[in-house]
Amino acid sequence: MAQGRDDNRRRFSRIQFHRSAELVLGTERVTVEVIDISLNGALLQVPPAFSGRAGQPCSLNIRLEPSESYIRMIGEMAHVEPGRVGMRRQEIDLESM
Repeated sequence: MAQGRDDNRRRFSRIQFHRSAELVLGTERVTVEVIDISLNGALLQVPPAFSGRAGQPCSLNIRLEPSESYIRMIGEMAHVEPGRVGMRRQEIDLESM
């Protein structure tokens, strides 16, 4: 039987996680808003002038206030659409997990 588009193919649950973060693309640093996050990646709200592209390597740094702890995720942009980016995780700090 064929799988429909509405079937949930995700291996990891997404968690709504509204927080400011820093997206690093080479030497460029962009302030973004995390919409949701999972062990597989994150969905980010980006500024209107965002110039990233799908497949581009990136890293995401999310500060966990009030502590000095961070979630650090390394990966690539899976999809880019106006105002939003989907990031696919390739690596994550052990402490971040």
